Amino acid sequence: MSATPVVTTAGHLSQERQRAVSEAADVARGHDGVAPLSEETLLRLHSPAPASGAWQHLVVDGPDGLAGYAHLDQSDPDAPWAELFVAPMSRHAGIGSALLRALLDAAPTVRVWAHGFLPQASAFALSRGLGVVRELWQMARPLTEDIAQPSRPLPPGY
Repeated sequence: MSATPVVTTAGHLSQERQRAVSEAADVARGHDGVAPLSEETLLRLHSPAPASGAWQHLVVDGPDGLAGYAHLDQSDPDAPWAELFVAPMSRHAGIGSALLRALLDAAPTVRVWAHGFLPQASAFALSRGLGVVRELWQMARPLTEDIAQPSRPLPPGY
């Protein structure tokens, strides 16, 4: 893809477009080992947009189908947030940059979530002046262990 990618914005996606985004996200998850979109965003693919226009879907088409996708949520005008991904076979063609520019044009203070802290995503963000401001960690422990008698000593005060 040598031309500047064209970003199309919509408040609601057709069923065909919803399916294309879901399939491209599945391919990206298989390639990267982590889902590129949150469950909330995947559910919003199939939901009607609020009358306020607070949600936007941004799409870039490539010669072989969907090349990139972003979801923008401006329901809280003080804290707009977005997620974006580029289909693995469409990467390094300016699609991520085009999506990010469109997000920033729509919401200059947008927070962009990145899933999995992948080296390529980190490099992309850092090269565009974005940095990590918050990390979400999922922590777990087996429920078969007696929590009254932990296998590891707890620090004083816990």
